[in-house]
Amino acid sequence: MVKWQRVTLYLLLLLLLFFYDPLYVIAPWISNIDEIIGVVSFVLIMFVVLKNFLFSKLINYTLVILLIIGIIGIISSLIGGINVDWLNRFIDLFGLYKVQFAFLAFLFIPKSNEKEITLKCFSLIIKIFVNITLIFGIINLFRDVGMSHDIRFGIRSFQFIYTNPGTLNDRLISGLGILYSAAGIRKNKLYVVESCLVMLLTLRANALGAIVVLITLSLFFGKKFKISLKNLIPVALFGVIAGWTSINRYLIQDDTPRAIMLRNSFSLAKSYFPFGAGLGTYGSDIAFKFYSPLYYNFGYDKIWVLAPVVGTVANDNFWPMMLGQFGVSGTILFFGILILQLNFILKNFKDIRLRSIAIVIFAYIFMKSMGEAVYTAEFSLLPYMIIGFLFRPYNPVNENKKK
Repeated sequence: MVKWQRVTLYLLLLLLLFFYDPLYVIAPWISNIDEIIGVVSFVLIMFVVLKNFLFSKLINYTLVILLIIGIIGIISSLIGGINVDWLNRFIDLFGLYKVQFAFLAFLFIPKSNEKEITLKCFSLIIKIFVNITLIFGIINLFRDVGMSHDIRFGIRSFQFIYTNPGTLNDRLISGLGILYSAAGIRKNKLYVVESCLVMLLTLRANALGAIVVLITLSLFFGKKFKISLKNLIPVALFGVIAGWTSINRYLIQDDTPRAIMLRNSFSLAKSYFPFGAGLGTYGSDIAFKFYSPLYYNFGYDKIWVLAPVVGTVANDNFWPMMLGQFGVSGTILFFGILILQLNFILKNFKDIRLRSIAIVIFAYIFMKSMGEAVYTAEFSLLPYMIIGFLFRPYNPVNENKKK
């Protein structure tokens, strides 16, 4: 039986996350929505674990690994001896936890029929949204209407009503998941094509990589290709090739701030082997807000986009943050969580259409992590929520069955 109060709540949550950027301008108090979702999700997941510890291996393994990563962070903080307030250290640690708690909650708490109805109701909004963005995206090509972010290849990149093109892509990728869920690709083929066209207009390599993964999986699906971890390797290679511009720009070129932060994170991982420099010391929001002593050591205060007050890039890194704060051991463990999640999608998403688009969204999040703090930021909640809502278990959360 569908509880419409829950469906309404899920719809409101989707709307809030989908239109977070423009809503934040008129209601700044929603800035803590990711922390609130993280705390509530943790409480709900603990109820599930206490009620039935064997309910899901994914929950159990994820919580254990997150706990170990937290212990590593505490040990590295004690050994590293870098001056950071302990309250800020734990706030920093929760920043890593909150998205993972939310993902587990979105997977297992809502019932299958509630998920299906929620996405079906939201699909109409997605169709309207895609049509409007495509119209303005085409106009933006020929005339600046205040919806462009920068110039690439002599073309204005499109961001619509969001703060940057990447944020718009987050919504479009999530929208693809909703369209696939609501009526599949055949009935929504036009909107899927329109979404991909708008993503191309953002001129972002992550979007191109996601489109390549989507097309590749669709071709394999047409040939009844079995999707497994092994068979995803060539798909991943296609995605890397498509997103190479972004990877090269952010992580390889020596003169880019993100490349500098990545290179120095390897230095920290080596100097503080194997546990890193400690919580709140490098690459995170706390490390920038209270300006870590390490930043002065590396001379970041003399680099405009890494300097205090400005710092537009200083807190927008994930893998450099993991390597710097948690070292090689913590980074490997977190990567293990991602492998568990992908393996769960492959084995438990029975509908191959939903499995394919869930893989595309998952791949997009991972590609985005190469240049942004995606696994600790608010903007990852929406795509993770959509993956969770694409999972339709046969049994509700209170039945004793392993997933």
